[in-house]
Amino acid sequence: MNSLERLKQEYQDIITNPLPNIGCSVNLSNLDNYYEWKVCYFGPYDSMYGGGLFHMKLLFPEQYPAQSPEIIMLTPIYHLNVNSRKDNHPGSESLGHVSVSIINWWHPDTTIREILTQLYSIFYWPNPDSPYSFERNDEYRENRSLFELKAKYFTQKYANSMDVLQYGDKDWDFSYNEKDLEPIKLKVQKEKEKEKEKIKVKEDNKNKQNINLIFTNNGKTKTTIQCGTEELMRDVIQRCLNTFGITQNLENILPIFHGRRLDLSSSVKDNRLENDCNIDIIHDVIFA
Repeated sequence: MNSLERLKQEYQDIITNPLPNIGCSVNLSNLDNYYEWKVCYFGPYDSMYGGGLFHMKLLFPEQYPAQSPEIIMLTPIYHLNVNSRKDNHPGSESLGHVSVSIINWWHPDTTIREILTQLYSIFYWPNPDSPYSFERNDEYRENRSLFELKAKYFTQKYANSMDVLQYGDKDWDFSYNEKDLEPIKLKVQKEKEKEKEKIKVKEDNKNKQNINLIFTNNGKTKTTIQCGTEELMRDVIQRCLNTFGITQNLENILPIFHGRRLDLSSSVKDNRLENDCNIDIIHDVIFA
């Protein structure tokens, strides 16, 4: 199989069976040219590049798959493994060149599907062992929170367009001041507070007791009511009592034990009603 036949086959495979759980669109730059693909990733929301649209192109040599393709990021991205300067490696690697191990350690049996899957991983796991900028690499290792703030900021600045953003031969501008990062800091802080609240709710639920009330009338089960809290249980019992005109002091009838039955027969008779009413209280513990 020659390179063109293989590229056509792989392209058709990806179009027919898109990558699962990965926000990625794939097209040809030119319908007659299978040697250049357009790819757009949607930055995963649980990463520092969340919400961004990152355009790139895959360039395949005529000797593919004997030789590896080249991956060029078209959208400026604050990342360790993407070349952001024209003169970083003069004469060797293009502006926007993406360094990933699957390309650096190329094997002809590698599929484009595998390439696209590993490319998605760069949004989660920058590789400090293959950086284009020692300055950004030091920052990533020593001040991860600042690196992530800047990554989020430049994602908002550059990766917000459906159009392919091409910056030609200009170095990508990653200049900023502290005020630029303030909105990002506030957003991150709110997200952390929400996450803490979720954890707290989950912990509370571990100790939360689930109360089921099984209401019977004349020996027949009328309904089963799930009550998540004692407060709700009190309200439900009170409504059950009111339904049959029963007056009771809840404080005297609410001591709860597993499987306890609240017998209302005497109260019913006192009210000259013929109904034989019972509420079974099932008191269990939820393990969330």
